[in-house]
Amino acid sequence: MDMYIGDTLSRSRGAFTNHVGVYLGNGRVLHNTPENNPHISDFASFTNNQPVTIKNNGLNPRLVFERVKQVLSSNLKYDLLTNNCDHTTSFVTKGYKYSGQLLACIIATIGAGYLISKIVRR
Repeated sequence: MDMYIGDTLSRSRGAFTNHVGVYLGNGRVLHNTPENNPHISDFASFTNNQPVTIKNNGLNPRLVFERVKQVLSSNLKYDLLTNNCDHTTSFVTKGYKYSGQLLACIIATIGAGYLISKIVRR
């Protein structure tokens, strides 16, 4: 399992979500949790004994560390809607905050609400 600085790491968090982080080298991972906010932990703590998927991003390590420094110095707390693990990982790997998991959840909720309204109206 080869990992490089800036790779996205992902592990299952439950039936529909994943916990993601950014590999920083030397067994360290930047991730964001409600308990610890954005922080760096060791790989074993990040994995929580779960299998991990690795996405190689081919990023310049200097850029990765500049963005990690921004994340950690911002003192922003974890927030499900605006600053979750997906947002943090996206910022470090892409330069902007985005949560595909949150968007998918919102779309699924709207879709379920629409279907329920159709069933109830019958």
